[in-house]
Amino acid sequence: MTKTVKPGAKAPGTAAPVPGTGLLSLTLDSCQLWADSCAVIAMRTSAILTQRPGSEREAVRMVTEKWHAAIELGTKLALAPHDPVKTSLDFFGPRVSANRKRLERMGGGK
Repeated sequence: MTKTVKPGAKAPGTAAPVPGTGLLSLTLDSCQLWADSCAVIAMRTSAILTQRPGSEREAVRMVTEKWHAAIELGTKLALAPHDPVKTSLDFFGPRVSANRKRLERMGGGK
């Protein structure tokens, strides 16, 4: 025999959402983006100041990425403006993290 659950009722065996977990997740994602951004800025600045091979190409890449990101994120926010903070974190988080990893592999963390 199958039990039916009335609309709006909690399904048996499911936990109620914990208040504030959305805010906690948003805070942790923000902190991760902040840390990754600081690392990327430090590695790029160091490469440019010491005129490491490829630093000029990296500077051009940095500016190009910023223009593309501004256009792409601006379009996303214009089309779906319901949660701009989460949209921005989800947009920038993976990109900044990938840049940090790429720069570390290139020896930018030295």
